[in-house]
Amino acid sequence: MPACLADLDADVLHYLCRQVHVAEWHGPTTLKALSVTNRQMRAAALSTVFSAVRIGGTLHQSGEAMRGIIAAKSLVGYIRTFTLRLEVLEDCLRDMEAGGDYKTCGARLAITRDALECTAVLAQLLMAMCGLQSLNIEPRRGVGAPFVSSVLNHGLSMAVLQPLDHVTSLSSSSCCTVFAAVCPAVIRLSICVNSESRSEEAQKWAVQPQVAFLEIDLAGVYDLTYVQELTKSLPCLAELSIKAWMDIRRELPRFEHLRALRVLRLGALDRLDMGYHPPQCGYGWDELMDNPAAMDSLLVGRRRALNEAKRLARSVFPNLEKLHIDRATFDFSRLKTDEFDELDALEADTAPDRAL
Repeated sequence: MPACLADLDADVLHYLCRQVHVAEWHGPTTLKALSVTNRQMRAAALSTVFSAVRIGGTLHQSGEAMRGIIAAKSLVGYIRTFTLRLEVLEDCLRDMEAGGDYKTCGARLAITRDALECTAVLAQLLMAMCGLQSLNIEPRRGVGAPFVSSVLNHGLSMAVLQPLDHVTSLSSSSCCTVFAAVCPAVIRLSICVNSESRSEEAQKWAVQPQVAFLEIDLAGVYDLTYVQELTKSLPCLAELSIKAWMDIRRELPRFEHLRALRVLRLGALDRLDMGYHPPQCGYGWDELMDNPAAMDSLLVGRRRALNEAKRLARSVFPNLEKLHIDRATFDFSRLKTDEFDELDALEADTAPDRAL
């Protein structure tokens, strides 16, 4: 029997490292500490410790960090998930104070030395990470997102960047369109659409016909025309998630062309303009708890809104198997008929945290 962990077979050590990594919320930190105990443990832990790498900071800081990764050649091959968060807002706001709009300031930032060097190093790193599967670009939303997109769209379009055929999952701002062409094999796509996004931008993302899982986060957008344009060219789409405030009665029928859709996620019920308005703070809930009649009325309103949402989803997507809405999941595959009475009686598989 081995006298210590380091004497265990390499495959066993790899297995133990993976279990430590996912055991608790601080598993990655624990595994990093364990990996410095001796050479055998470090060798076993490397592939897990460096499977997900996150870099954040200014353009200069991020560029230097990526250079460090490239220099450690033996580590690059372990990376499966890479997240880059560029902090450029302070520079842009300072530029705007001197005069200029968002578009002008973004264009000026994109041709600065730090921006060009950062994107050049990013291009090198992307080509070096031959095992990369998931790419995340942040921020996806907010004031800084358009500026980051300006930097990356300009810098990476100038780089000699081969298609990243091994990347199957991509998350970014919708205006960061350079990745639509760079990552042609994406199956899982997550983008945040802001109020400045236009149909021309959606058409650039529409070159991904193989996408099967699409997540759309609409920041300040209440019209789903953009999403409609994007999904017209996604015949294989099986799962659609929309995070938005919207009029579901008007917007959902826009997607009836998605005949292969099996899973739909719609978020909070009170954001779908269905007449359901629960309290937005703890004080309001406390008042409801002391007023049984008002609580019963809200429960009835929620049930009515849920039934209407289920009916609408079923009508627009006849082949839908699961509807996720308001932290509850409805399994349509259990339905025996197309009758609305049976659909209304269908209970959620998972209940929300509250009674409402």
